[in-house]
Amino acid sequence: MKFTGYSPEAEKANRAREEILKNAANEAQAYALQKKTLMPITEQELEMYRQVDAARAEQELRLKNDYNFANTLNQTLLAAQQNAALQQLAMSQRA
Repeated sequence: MKFTGYSPEAEKANRAREEILKNAANEAQAYALQKKTLMPITEQELEMYRQVDAARAEQELRLKNDYNFANTLNQTLLAAQQNAALQQLAMSQRA
């Protein structure tokens, strides 16, 4: 009797292994396709967030500029009032 090395159990194990590898390859390919499909959405979301952040920063800068301008006006007004008060005091002391 000659042994050919064939056994039904080994054949079943080989088929099962091939099926597992084929399924894993298909799943990996499907996952890669899903990632590739979703990537543009993610890039669009990132661009949208960048635009929102830029708009927020621009608004904050505008508010700071307005605040600084108002402070400058207040300081100028106070300085003018103090100058006028000093001039009145000087005039009253001359008289």
